[in-house]
Amino acid sequence: MYAIGLDFGSTAIRALIVDLAGEREVASASTDYPCGTRGVCLKEDDPLLARQNPDAYIAAMTCSIRTAVEEAKKTDPAFAAEKVAGIGVDATSATIIPVTQKMIPLSRLGPFKDNLNAFAWMWKDHTALAEADEITLLAEKEHPEYLSRCGGSYSAEWFWSKVLHALRCDRKVFDASFAWVELCDFIPAVLAGLEDYSQIRCSAGAAGHKAMYAEDWGGLPDEKFLSALDPALVPLRGRLYKKAYASSETAGTLSPEWAGKLGLQAGTPLAVGMIDAHAGAAGSGAGPGKMVSIIGTSTCDITVAKFSGDVPEIKGISGIAQHSVLPGYYGIEGGHAAVGDAFFWQASSVGGVTDFARLEQEAARLTPSPDSVIAIDWLNGNRNPYADEKLKGIMVNLTLHTTLAEMYRAWLEATAFGIRQVTDILAAAGFEISELICAGGIPEKSPLLMQIYADVLDKKMLLPASRETCALGAALCGAAAGKAVSSVEEAQKKLCKFRELFCTPDPARKEIYDLLYSKYCLIGKEFAKGSLAKIMHS
Repeated sequence: MYAIGLDFGSTAIRALIVDLAGEREVASASTDYPCGTRGVCLKEDDPLLARQNPDAYIAAMTCSIRTAVEEAKKTDPAFAAEKVAGIGVDATSATIIPVTQKMIPLSRLGPFKDNLNAFAWMWKDHTALAEADEITLLAEKEHPEYLSRCGGSYSAEWFWSKVLHALRCDRKVFDASFAWVELCDFIPAVLAGLEDYSQIRCSAGAAGHKAMYAEDWGGLPDEKFLSALDPALVPLRGRLYKKAYASSETAGTLSPEWAGKLGLQAGTPLAVGMIDAHAGAAGSGAGPGKMVSIIGTSTCDITVAKFSGDVPEIKGISGIAQHSVLPGYYGIEGGHAAVGDAFFWQASSVGGVTDFARLEQEAARLTPSPDSVIAIDWLNGNRNPYADEKLKGIMVNLTLHTTLAEMYRAWLEATAFGIRQVTDILAAAGFEISELICAGGIPEKSPLLMQIYADVLDKKMLLPASRETCALGAALCGAAAGKAVSSVEEAQKKLCKFRELFCTPDPARKEIYDLLYSKYCLIGKEFAKGSLAKIMHS
């Protein structure tokens, strides 16, 4: 039997086909979204805006699946459409789409065809900063439990901030929409041919981490709370989902129409969608005591904890939700808003460098010292531990002799310090991390980064064998939804493997990094919460 994983990233969709019996990846294909700039629709006079055309997802998905299926037929004679046990889907979150009751994106309708407010609002759209602050302040006063699962602060990237901003900036779009749907919920509904919003099954991960959903308090935020933000949100809440589901459950089956378009079998089970980073964690082998850092333009640090007693409250962590990474576990997530973006900015925008390999070699020849340059990696705000998008980046210990390589290395070290903050917070809450698995596109390209991480965190760095961990995690859920495996954990044992390449900590460098880490934390605290915070928030 086989399973298919669909990974909807920020600029492209990847389709992966895995052989469950042979425990291997058979075929894959990637297609860029045919819209905007590198798949993203931008607006010159609003740098906070980031939107995408929902139809671009559909076009790219169709191309990727068809290509992967054709490749599988060529490389594996045993492959056949009827042997596909299930299809799993992951996507960026909260990337939300305004739709009609019949699940038609508003952007397809004549009056809204060129209106970016009727497009998908990407995860990195920050136009709702004011609304996020408003939601946080109200929740602190009325429902602090809403914030206890998301690090103590609600983000401009998340569901209710964006919906409230849409209500205020474009009432016609808000009024014309029946609901707002996560991309990871939209795709299974499309493939199943669902034509009524009430038929969709929504992701427990996306609901719990992004929309303040929890079974403990009856699902989504209550009507009184939403009414205090704006009474128009109350009817919307009444139309939205009442229950969210684990990604090992079925969201429907592949419709005859889509089976014909894709060269697959009608009736193939479709798994409930999940957040891309959570799929990447599952596909990298996440489990209790194992944290997966998915390192790309930004980073998500993800681990899980078995259900036991009350839901843990961990201040300084981005989110905790049931079933979000592995069914039957709490998914616990931290993160960093600028990682690969910070490296690129320093090397290219500031340094004018196009030969990244040479710059990395120069940085690798440097030795950390107590006087090393220290960077505070908040170029796109801070997710953990301060959950503040208004914070800015900082560099200290600069002199007239500071080189580009020293500054570049400082950003690599800063992201390692950020991950260490997350592991320290988890350890203080009783969740000791014994293994760190580094996934994403950057780790395999940068041995220096992996060595720095090993030295800063004093842990061996493991790299997944798969280069498509998000799509693999989605495929594992597709296999579970299609009953080809008894659980996602069983599928992990079959398909989550590691490379022989890994890094181990150097005791001498660790001692220096302990000192630099203490300075990093002190500087960060003063600028985020201490006497210098007014500089960041003026």
